[in-house]
Amino acid sequence: MPLSPAYTTANSPSVDSTAAGRELSKRFLFNIVQAVMHQDGMGLYEHYETSGNVLEVRVLQHDGISAKSRTIGANGTQGNAKFFNGLDGEQPAHDSWLLKLNELFDRVQIIPQLMEDVIGVDILNRHAERIEQRVRQLVNAYTIAKQVSAALNYAATESDTSHIVEYDSTSDAMTNVFYDASIQLDDGDPDHNIDAFSLGGRIALFRSTGKRAFFDEDKNIFAVGSSRAVELLEFGSAGGLEYNKIKPEVTGYFGELNQTPLHMAAETIWNLVEDYVGGTSLSDVIGFVAAAEGTGRGYGVSHTTKLIPTRGGQGLEMQPLVRWGVEVFFPKSIALIVNSGFVNPSATTLLDVLGTEEVL
Repeated sequence: MPLSPAYTTANSPSVDSTAAGRELSKRFLFNIVQAVMHQDGMGLYEHYETSGNVLEVRVLQHDGISAKSRTIGANGTQGNAKFFNGLDGEQPAHDSWLLKLNELFDRVQIIPQLMEDVIGVDILNRHAERIEQRVRQLVNAYTIAKQVSAALNYAATESDTSHIVEYDSTSDAMTNVFYDASIQLDDGDPDHNIDAFSLGGRIALFRSTGKRAFFDEDKNIFAVGSSRAVELLEFGSAGGLEYNKIKPEVTGYFGELNQTPLHMAAETIWNLVEDYVGGTSLSDVIGFVAAAEGTGRGYGVSHTTKLIPTRGGQGLEMQPLVRWGVEVFFPKSIALIVNSGFVNPSATTLLDVLGTEEVL
């Protein structure tokens, strides 16, 4: 009886390139993107490409109009109280930025055939989950690194520390400091025609110590550990809650204040943040508040995870290809909360965010 090719389903207990390819592709297209702490419209805006070959995404912002009103009549505006406006007409203008998807995760993962035989037939998919977790960590850390470094660099280059709010654990209430940071975003960015950054698109990220500071305060609704109490307070209702963008399934969510979801980023993430900024210590940065309008993030995700036979023996090589990029357009959309006595490292050397995976 002649042999013919056998193709299994994606959940079959057999490892072949066709079945594994389908299941892994689904994971990379959806889980990685949706499991990060920042969400589209919450702390940033996203552009998602289903191609691993995208390098740049052009982002445009139309400039505002500078024209003002005038008063006509005998006692009208000096020199322009006529039937027709005597000033030259305005033309549309815009600013543009390039969002570069130049951060890449593509380390080959090797699954020896003997490992499948000895450990279990599902190890390929288990390893795919580990890749998901790692990419999720890297995307979270890279995004935080770009936002924090942008705020610090702006403060150093513009000599403007208004968006760096200090917290003294011996005298300050974290809730009050959080509101002080939020007020900075309420004032917008007039230089870029933004009166106020949208309240509904903000997100706050804290270290575990920052989260603890909320719970330590006297007479604070956080003391009861009830996210529902926070939500009821925000909506001014003792009944049902209206629809909102809170995503409690995102790891680290612990409540909401001022219509801003609060998230805790684990120390593992903050360690990666420091790696991205060249090992510069950011231990005095407790957290920050960010508005969606000020940051863009893009993804280039390959439709398939390429699987090939291992070159050194029997087994499979998984070849993921995930690329992403983050660009902060308006540094004033970010307000940092730091420990008292904080020294801005950008005052010495501006921070640069670079991946640390070295290719020999």
